[in-house]
Amino acid sequence: MLYIKKVFFKTLVETLPKGYVPKIVTAVKFMTKPQRVLNSGLVSPIFAWKALPVKQCSGQQGRGFGCTSEFRRYFSLLIFVLICWVGCGYKALAETSLADVYTIRELRIDQVANTEVLAKQVGIATAKSTALKKLMARLVKNPEQVDLTAFSGQKIELLIRDISISREKFGGGRYLGDLTVRFNPEAIQNFLDAQNIPYSENAPKPLVVVPVLKKDGRTLLWDIDNSWQQAWGKISIPSSLLSFRVPLGDLDDVFALNVEQVIARDETALSALVSRYDGSGFVIATLNLAEDPEKSQFTISPSMYIKAKGWVESRAMSTQKGSDLTNLLQTLASNMVATLQADWKGKTQYSRRSGLSEMAITIAVQNLAEWLQIRQSLMSVPIVLRSEINRVNLRFVQILIEYAGTDMQLKLALSQQGLALAYDRSKAEWTLNKE
Repeated sequence: MLYIKKVFFKTLVETLPKGYVPKIVTAVKFMTKPQRVLNSGLVSPIFAWKALPVKQCSGQQGRGFGCTSEFRRYFSLLIFVLICWVGCGYKALAETSLADVYTIRELRIDQVANTEVLAKQVGIATAKSTALKKLMARLVKNPEQVDLTAFSGQKIELLIRDISISREKFGGGRYLGDLTVRFNPEAIQNFLDAQNIPYSENAPKPLVVVPVLKKDGRTLLWDIDNSWQQAWGKISIPSSLLSFRVPLGDLDDVFALNVEQVIARDETALSALVSRYDGSGFVIATLNLAEDPEKSQFTISPSMYIKAKGWVESRAMSTQKGSDLTNLLQTLASNMVATLQADWKGKTQYSRRSGLSEMAITIAVQNLAEWLQIRQSLMSVPIVLRSEINRVNLRFVQILIEYAGTDMQLKLALSQQGLALAYDRSKAEWTLNKE
């Protein structure tokens, strides 16, 4: 029995984050007296004690889990620890998941003034304003709608959590440095809500670009003369919620995916490529290229197929013509990126002033570790503002969440964390499971 106790507590401590170990110790000290738990009222609303068969134990027999009192004691501890986890750390973990979204990194400062100190002050102030504009462009589909005049000058500090500077250089009245600005998520959210401007905070893993070129009756993928792939490798992709990764086209890519598999949209092969580049999905960017030698003009007909968590779409784009093929292809690739980034913000943007919704969700769980994993994923979803437990038993946990946006946006946001939200018509309830 002593061995079982050690394994039980060791599993709990290893499962939970280190910051919560002191809370577990407090819980354990409280639980050493089973009567304290029963008198506290923490357990009785959750677990139907009358359902347990009563078994009187004495002597050596009373020291095992065959004894009801012993089972109650350790099951109570399990439930109590679970309640402690649910009740603490939500805001901290949620803000941690948004840290990268609200961070603008390494803005280059190159400022000249009468003195190096003045150059640094002016350069940092200018860079902070630039960072705020970049953040608005990242979060808001139409950033020109945002009125930033209220946070000009020193007032911008109300929106900033902290800054860091690297690669500083001084000399001759000139200041050089790279500035990283970390904004306060809550302050930015309140600022945008006050103007009733919808915004998005959903930053999934990158989309992996699969550039396919069709010309002269051939279909090219990793070929050395695939100018379409080369164009994707040369463009500068803006920092946004939706990011992209262009495969290297090396031997690993060649063996992982061929042209026939792309044309057939082979899910297994495409998923392997996505996994290699740690993406959330892929976009097959197909380009039909025709050349008119007499006019020295090229005609391109592009299309896209997007497959990611919660997002499947086929789209044809307008035909374009030009004489400079390199510029034509790079411009088209940049336009595709801008289109997809704007579409993503349109799919995921919301405004808390439009109202919040509540939803009761039932989650089937096999053990504590599984619940904690689902719980942590749920807390990483930006539009989920609050959650609390309604009911718990040995088979499921029912939670009540408060969220912004629509049901479809909630499903999309949860799918980015590997969680599938569905409505069970037979039971008239929402369910959540790992995908």
